Amino acid sequence: MLTKTDFQTARVCIKRLWHEKKGIWTKEPSVSDLKNSFEGNRFSEEVRQFYPHGKMIGWQQGSLDEVIAKTKHELEVSNVTLFEAAFEHKGLLCLADVVIKENGTLTLIEAKSSNSPKVLKKDNYEHVYDAAFQHYVMGKCGYTPDKVQLMHSNGNCIWPDRQNLFSFEDITDLVNERLGEIADASRFFMKKLERDVAPSVQIGKFCKKPKDKACPHINECWLKQTEKTIFDLPRLPIKTEELLRGNDIHLIEDIPSHIELPESLRRKVELIQNKTEYIDKTKK
Repeated sequence: MLTKTDFQTARVCIKRLWHEKKGIWTKEPSVSDLKNSFEGNRFSEEVRQFYPHGKMIGWQQGSLDEVIAKTKHELEVSNVTLFEAAFEHKGLLCLADVVIKENGTLTLIEAKSSNSPKVLKKDNYEHVYDAAFQHYVMGKCGYTPDKVQLMHSNGNCIWPDRQNLFSFEDITDLVNERLGEIADASRFFMKKLERDVAPSVQIGKFCKKPKDKACPHINECWLKQTEKTIFDLPRLPIKTEELLRGNDIHLIEDIPSHIELPESLRRKVELIQNKTEYIDKTKK
């Protein structure tokens, strides 16, 4: 099965997903993982309270066919709100946070505890792809959403007053623009996962950034030093990175002095190479 979480992992590194699916790479939940899980569960509870007449479908164990059948049965009703409605198409599994059917209109709601929607390039359109994956699977099952909304925490909400706990963003157009990509990428990922040989993926900054989503298998994958590498340099020009890669230069300490770098990066490189520190006295 390929879930939306799997899809997001594969978008960054199909090699990581292949090893995790095969059980070769495993990880113990970090403190951050546990914290995020706890906060996510609390947020989900608040979402369900926001729709007091909603019905939970969900699937943790047992027969997937049963929850899919239950989802279809509930969607026969003219007006209904479902939590974790289940849809499956050729190995792609979707458990939608909230699905609302009202007067013939189907709305998919992707619920995120974050108070800043990740719908821009700088965030790799993370929340858009989450919703787009689910939209694609639902559509293939005969339940194409008419609207897609992102439901997230309102940063202006002051606890314990929860009246304005949620904010909503319409991301229908952003999702529709990516459905073709979802279809192509899903087929590609599934084919890679079926193979007995791990996909080849070149290491890079994506292995370590953003910090809260750094790959937990970096020590198993890189087989090289993981600290003070060229990938730790902020805003390193792509052409310079390619030049260093081409000359098999992995560590900052090995960057030759003749390599052109922006002044701020050159200072950082020299400090690391000389094992000295720099204090900017102009900043408080």
